[in-house]
Amino acid sequence: MPTLHVHWNDDHPAAGVYEIAEVVDEHRLRLRPPPSADADSLSYSIGRKNYFQFRVSNAAFLVLDTRGHRSLHDEAHADDPYGMLGRTQSRWLRRTMRESDADFFFVVSSVPFSVPHGSPKQPQKAETWTAFPEARERLLQSFEELDKPVFLLTGDLHNSMAINLGENIHEYISGPHNSPNHDLTKEGNRPPSGRFISAGRPVDIRWSSFWLGDTPGRFLRQPYYVVVQVNNVRNSPDADGDDRWVAYQQPQVVFQFYDGLTGKLAYAESVTIPTDE
Repeated sequence: MPTLHVHWNDDHPAAGVYEIAEVVDEHRLRLRPPPSADADSLSYSIGRKNYFQFRVSNAAFLVLDTRGHRSLHDEAHADDPYGMLGRTQSRWLRRTMRESDADFFFVVSSVPFSVPHGSPKQPQKAETWTAFPEARERLLQSFEELDKPVFLLTGDLHNSMAINLGENIHEYISGPHNSPNHDLTKEGNRPPSGRFISAGRPVDIRWSSFWLGDTPGRFLRQPYYVVVQVNNVRNSPDADGDDRWVAYQQPQVVFQFYDGLTGKLAYAESVTIPTDE
């Protein structure tokens, strides 16, 4: 259990979200930061750990919780080293990937890594990793040190896109299907495609859905979804006709974006993964 949520009953000064640093005994917890006030009785809830990993063949999948452990967003403290994931989850993610013998990784995040979510009226809604640039950069650098492909599967932003964040880091965003799309002004005025600086890091949008700021609202709903296909084995039956799955020396991952209204293919790209075997 990672967090203790003291509810905002009667505007008590101790209300807030605290990291559970230690279970002292059956009735006491040590919290971080220490509560700012005492109380005889307050309602509370305890957050559970919702991040996990699983493995399919030579691909590792790591599913993150980007809300339950997140720091309170404060632009004056954008250097928070654990802002989106919290201390424990951040360390778990880096350690798990570092110790894994997988040939490539899928990291699943509910919010995007590279595109801000804001507008002139709401410069930073803190709903993407760009709100915590220090924490994001530390994590991306740890991905680069793996020297293996890392595919970031993200959502929430109201557009779909394929973005390169580094030599071996690729982000694929699938926007929600029941909401209008954003225009570019609500995504930090990022370009429809091409290079831009994302919270200090150069990135490259290879494809995206988008609308210009003067597009009428009645046209703004255009969902896309992405299908990920991993080609890492092929069946070559033996002399008795039994299945015999043979691994490719260079697996391939194919990403295909489809129009959510018509089903037509809108964009596709593939990444080939060299291995030592």
